[in-house]
Amino acid sequence: MKNRMQEIIVQNLTDIHNAARQVLKIAGNRRVFTLSGDLGAGKTTLTQAICEQLGVREKATSPTFSLV
Repeated sequence: MKNRMQEIIVQNLTDIHNAARQVLKIAGNRRVFTLSGDLGAGKTTLTQAICEQLGVREKATSPTFSLV
């Protein structure tokens, strides 16, 4: 399977749930993601939205803050 790079642009926090739905649609049955970006870029916020879409009840937290 080829790796496909796809860009989803989020203008504000109200777009984050739509972005999460798009990520899951693109991913299909694959459920391993790599998110990279600067501190404060929104990786945890996107992860929380994806988890919410998947029905996860626990709150996802940032591993960065766990390490600090």
